[in-house]
This record gives sequence, C-alpha cells and structure tokens, in this order.
Amino acid sequence: MKKVEFKEWLENNSNLQHRAISDTASRCKRIEKAFDVDIEKAYKKDKCVSLLKKVSYGKKDQDKGLLPPKELNLGSKNVVTNISQLRYALRRYIDYIEKR
Repeated sequence: MKKVEFKEWLENNSNLQHRAISDTASRCKRIEKAFDVDIEKAYKKDKCVSLLKKVSYGKKDQDKGLLPPKELNLGSKNVVTNISQLRYALRRYIDYIEKR
C-alpha cells in the first residue's frame, strides 16, 4: 500500500480528522500484515473482492456462533466493531485507488 499518499489523499478528500486518518491508514496496514497481502495487488487481482470477504464478519455471523478470521487476532472484545473499522478502512483505500 502507499501509506503516505493514502493519508494525503484522505486529508484532501474526506472530512476525517488527523487521528482518524492515521487510524484508517494503520488499519489498512493491519489488514495487509494479517493476510500477508498488498492491497494494491489485491485490487489489481479482483478489485479487493476476496479481501473484503475476509473482513465481512458481522453481528449476524457472531450471533450464529461463527468465529472471526483468526488472522486478525482480535481477541473477544468488540470483534464486530473492530472488523467493521477494518472494512471501512479498506473501502476508503479502494476509493483512493479508484479516484487517484
């Protein structure tokens, strides 16, 4: 991922404050590390569809007793919220790729 450029793009193209921009970029890096993937390459491969599926865990999945992706090492607290934040960050990165 292009972390510096992504953060600059967020500064110029979103209403996010400095801390939220930093958090968003860090969450993208966390996804890359957890799944051993480069988001740029994942986008070229399938527009990040397979990567989005990996972070699609939600409340319904939790209620069904399904486990979140083990690669994310989330523990047991606020799992749905944490994955939602990761998904949001990935979607912002996809926006960045498509609009740069």
